[in-house]
Amino acid sequence: MKFERNGAFNQPFVVYQEPAKRKVTLESDAWLPAMQALLIASGWAIVAALAVGILAYFAHWPWWVIPAVLLATFAVTFASHVTSIIQERRELLWKLETQEGRDLDGDGVVGKPEPFTVELVTKHAGGQRMQFIEFGVEEERARMLAKGLVAGRPFSESEWTGGGRPFSRREFRELRTELLERGLLEWRNPRAPAQGVELTAPGRHVMQRLAQE
Repeated sequence: MKFERNGAFNQPFVVYQEPAKRKVTLESDAWLPAMQALLIASGWAIVAALAVGILAYFAHWPWWVIPAVLLATFAVTFASHVTSIIQERRELLWKLETQEGRDLDGDGVVGKPEPFTVELVTKHAGGQRMQFIEFGVEEERARMLAKGLVAGRPFSESEWTGGGRPFSRREFRELRTELLERGLLEWRNPRAPAQGVELTAPGRHVMQRLAQE
């Protein structure tokens, strides 16, 4: 904060002040956004239902199209916002842990956990190759992914991202890019990426090791 003197009254007055720092609370940074997501999803669902209702009237569509669109729009919009809210809440918890200097979620780490890294050593006739694989998330979620893949779950956005799932779309896509570049994943059909990816032999080995530890 900076003060200057007023010559007439010789009293300080503020000519510049730093922005006020809002107190971080779970109510302001978690529950309020959740209610906002509910309102936003409801609003978009109503708008979509009205638009489809008008089309249904002139196109003579069956009545059930309107509630189906309303529910689908609400579900998709709410899930999208809830996913971002979960990430915001996680960031808030890390901030609170850093401020208070203690572990609040019982993960054994104060603040944001360091991204999980795996050292992969590949041996071949000419020697060996060492590379580091950055999962971009904490160890708990990396092992959750490994256990799921070993159990037969596909490595796809629909399986691992969205409401209630462990990854955001950004985290999942960054991890997929990392695993593809490191040779742990490969495209089922390079000419048709929509068919998805699958684990390579080294990838299966790494995931099995992570799932066991």
